[in-house]
Amino acid sequence: MPTIRYLQDRQMRRNINRQLRSDVKKVNEEVVRCEPEEASNINNSDKNKQENRYINITFHVFEAQGLKEMILDQVRDKKLAKQILASNQEDERERQEQIQILR
Repeated sequence: MPTIRYLQDRQMRRNINRQLRSDVKKVNEEVVRCEPEEASNINNSDKNKQENRYINITFHVFEAQGLKEMILDQVRDKKLAKQILASNQEDERERQEQIQILR
């Protein structure tokens, strides 16, 4: 015949186990409720990272275009300078020829 103490211990273990199962169930329900939100947070984080990547790429593209335009401007300036120099040299030759003719 079980003693009263044994029965009390057994009942206490059952209560503890019941409480633990209830707590585990609550935690599982909480996890299930949180997962979609956390998943959306992760998705938002991924979206933000991807948007930031696109912004960085766009910035670098615009920066590269700016550098390209700056280089093209320098090339145009050099071409213009060469044309002006060639024109000045041609004018100088013509002037020298006219001086030769006048002598």
